[in-house]
Amino acid sequence: MGIDGLWKIIEPAAQTYALNDICLMSGRSSTNARPILRIGVDVSVVMNECVAADKAAHHYQYKSGGALRIFFFKLCRFLQESPAVMVFVFDGPNRPSYKHGRHIDMHSIPEWCNLCKNLIESFGFYWYQAPGEAEAELARLCDLHAIDVTLTSDSDAFVFGAQYVLRSIPRSKKYDLYSIDAIENAESVELSRGGLLLIALLSKSDYSNGLPGCGLIISAGLARCGFGDEILHAFHKFEDFKLSRRLIKITEAIKAELQNNTKGHLNSTHPNLASKLNAEYLTADKISAYLNPVTSSSSSALIPTWIQREPILPRIAQICSEAFDWAPNVLEDRFKNILWPGVLL
Repeated sequence: MGIDGLWKIIEPAAQTYALNDICLMSGRSSTNARPILRIGVDVSVVMNECVAADKAAHHYQYKSGGALRIFFFKLCRFLQESPAVMVFVFDGPNRPSYKHGRHIDMHSIPEWCNLCKNLIESFGFYWYQAPGEAEAELARLCDLHAIDVTLTSDSDAFVFGAQYVLRSIPRSKKYDLYSIDAIENAESVELSRGGLLLIALLSKSDYSNGLPGCGLIISAGLARCGFGDEILHAFHKFEDFKLSRRLIKITEAIKAELQNNTKGHLNSTHPNLASKLNAEYLTADKISAYLNPVTSSSSSALIPTWIQREPILPRIAQICSEAFDWAPNVLEDRFKNILWPGVLL
């Protein structure tokens, strides 16, 4: 989900490429000199897309594979598109218990979870268990240079600190590539990480219901005034009472900007919004969910190492036969037309 409508705001910062082109641009290579790219994937985002696609096709049956069947085709597509190393990150037990405006059942494990991991490994890819939320862990892994880029449709990845994000383009084999530098420097975007944080707090996002009536255009205008950067600086510099006091001052400054549009980044003054805004919209807890999430240790000894490895074809065949009820002739056809092109890449 992420921040409602943010992709459209930052779209001018995107560059569109085929996945193999991005792999070649990365400059990384395996022992046989083939370029590789380590792509981290939030598996819950991908599986939610698969579940939605399966339901839309009106054939949701677990015995015939359901969403996992669609996930199989996605894995085949990744194999075909490039020799990238794919790392699928799962949410962990310490993820936030409140998200999207509702409480999350922390003990609920999706029925597809174990078979999904088995399928990932059989393709020669990796799965990784985050201690907290996968999106935050992916940003951390990128910071530690364990992965190169995050593949997600969740737009708040940048607020967590992701440097590079890939977003698939519907009905296309190409991807939009975003970097936080391009988002900050593109003339029609000009949003820093702090600015994106402010947008997440004032507009509807995973951890905030937002200020009623404050849409993306207004919150982005306030972000360009530098208030988000002030919040980011204050969070890292102050604690407890001093932080709360500083956040109240920033809130008052935002209210004044809504009333007067002194910096000129708003389309007009918004006195009604100013009257609604108070310190509860910029609390340390909401900010901490993005800037201080539960992630793995920063110890270099614990940084995972993921290298390219080959698919295990007999294992894939067994999963497809048992989980998807594919007869031998169907299995042979799917392998020949969908799986083999990626294996032989």
